[in-house]
Amino acid sequence: VNPNDQYILNDYSEEDTESQLACREGLELLCISIALVPLSVEQLLKENFFEYFLIDLILYCHYPSIRHTASEQILILTTHCSQGQTEHLLKYLIDKQFQIFNKYSEYLKIYSSYSSDFFFLLCRLLTFAYQNHIIPLNIEQQLHDEILWLKNIQLPIDDHLLRGHLNLARDLLQFQTSEHKRFYGIDQLLIQQIIEQFLFPASTLLYQFRSIKQQNNLLKQTNENDDDNELKEPSTPICQTSITISAAFDLLVILGTYCIDNLKLIDKYITDLFYSGKKKAEGNFIQIN
Repeated sequence: VNPNDQYILNDYSEEDTESQLACREGLELLCISIALVPLSVEQLLKENFFEYFLIDLILYCHYPSIRHTASEQILILTTHCSQGQTEHLLKYLIDKQFQIFNKYSEYLKIYSSYSSDFFFLLCRLLTFAYQNHIIPLNIEQQLHDEILWLKNIQLPIDDHLLRGHLNLARDLLQFQTSEHKRFYGIDQLLIQQIIEQFLFPASTLLYQFRSIKQQNNLLKQTNENDDDNELKEPSTPICQTSITISAAFDLLVILGTYCIDNLKLIDKYITDLFYSGKKKAEGNFIQIN
C-alpha cells in the first residue's frame, strides 16, 4: 500500500457470510483455548507474526463484523482469560498497538473508515489498565504526541479517525495528575482549542464581537465603519457529527476531572459564550446528525 495513493474502501458487510462466521468462531475458539491454557500467552507473544495478525484483524480487514469480533475477543482475552498473565499481556498489547499506531500512521489515514475497532480496543485496554493501577510503557510520550496531533490537525479528516484520536487523548489523560492536566488544558491551550475550534467557533466569534462592541461603547469610540464592528463569517467547527462532538465533550470532561483550574476555565468559557448578557446567547446550537 502506498500512503500517497488514494483508495476508496468499502465494508463488505453482505458478502461471504460463511467465511465471516468461520473467522469469528475461530477467534472465539482462540480465546477459549488460551483461557484453558493461560501459560500459552507467553509463547504467543514471542511469535513474530502476532503483530501482523493483530493489525490485519482490527484495521485492515474489510469485514466490520470480523474487526468488531476481533477487538472484543482480544479485550476479553486480556481482561478475563489470561490468568496470571493479565498485566504482561495488557502492557504488551497496549505497547504493540502504539507501535503499530506510530509505525503505520499513514496507513491509519488510508484505513480511517476502518479505524473504529482499532481505537475501541486501545481505549478499552487503557481504561482497564487505569482501573487496575497498571501504568503502560511510554504513556507520557504517547500523550504528548496525541495532544500535538490534535493541535496540528489537518483538515478534512474522517470522523472515525477524529473520534479515535479524541478518545485516545481522553483515556491517556486518565493517568495524569491535576498539574499535568492543567499544563495541557491551560498552558498548552487545549481547552481553548477544543471550545473555540472543535465545538463552538460561531459562538466564540459572536462573543468576541459583542465584547469589542461593548468596549468601544464604554470608550465612546464606536465607529460604524470600523471593521471591528462587523460580524465576520464564522469558521466551520471541526466536530460536526454526533460521534465527534460527543468525543470532544468527553475530552473536556476528563480535563476538568480532579483539576479545579481546568474546570474553572471550562465553566468561564461556557458561561461567557451562552449565559452572558441579558439575552440568551446565540450561536452554536449544535445539530446532532
